[in-house]
Amino acid sequence: MTKVWSFASACAFGAALAFVVAPGHLQSQEAPPANAEQKSPWVEGTDSRPAEQAYMNIKVFTGLPANRLEFIMKNWKDSLGVQCTFCHIKGEWERDDKEEKETARHMKTMTEGIAKSYFNGKFDVTCYTCHHGEEKPAKNPPAAPVKRQPRPVQPGAGL
Repeated sequence: MTKVWSFASACAFGAALAFVVAPGHLQSQEAPPANAEQKSPWVEGTDSRPAEQAYMNIKVFTGLPANRLEFIMKNWKDSLGVQCTFCHIKGEWERDDKEEKETARHMKTMTEGIAKSYFNGKFDVTCYTCHHGEEKPAKNPPAAPVKRQPRPVQPGAGL
């Protein structure tokens, strides 16, 4: 019985010592230390697999080469003047917890429809068309100024 108790005591002591001496080595691989550099969510620039094979939870970018998704997402971010975390949860990019992510999917579908219906498939209407770098587009954007040409003055027209 003494040998069993001694072995158990040694194991408990060793485990306690491990927590004190090397706590960083016992952290889960799932959660990096707070001071660790964040891993990029993007694939390598040479990865041309379809986006749905390279990323999780792809719904509207199916068929898009995975290496193009970063460019598109950054363009959207800039067009709305927001950060990635406006639509996504940092470190859990695939989750659908934010309403803004679903709204972005609807907006993509809308602009694709406009491109097909009115511009022969060309994306002349983009996020920036309405948002102009703002999170919410203006409800009544100002009209473009009208360029007026001076009217020719007729001789004797009552000047």
